Amino acid sequence: MLIMFLLGFMTNCASTRVVKQRPGKSGIIMVREGMIGDARSKAKSIMKRNCGHKRPIVIEEGEAVVGSSTRGTARTGKGLFGLKTTRGRSKTRNVTEWRVKYKCKGKKYHRRLGRN
Repeated sequence: MLIMFLLGFMTNCASTRVVKQRPGKSGIIMVREGMIGDARSKAKSIMKRNCGHKRPIVIEEGEAVVGSSTRGTARTGKGLFGLKTTRGRSKTRNVTEWRVKYKCKGKKYHRRLGRN
């Protein structure tokens, strides 16, 4: 029972969203929690839907920096000769997300002419 809960939890945490899309040509998809389980199938579905009859080809995949986050602390106290002093410290880190860049490969299928 515990194993089923953990597997369900892991697949439900993953989410996807379209970052950029050129209909029938290419796109970029953000995948939270890396390309695991349900997130991978959602990403493939988005790519196939955008490419239509063309084949989606992943051309780049990995972490992308999308911003930064800064945390800081300050401490006030008495310094030399009883004077008030303030000391501060901050730490900045990059905020990243997993991105998949793809393009649609192949020619469009022409129903009317029946050729590629």
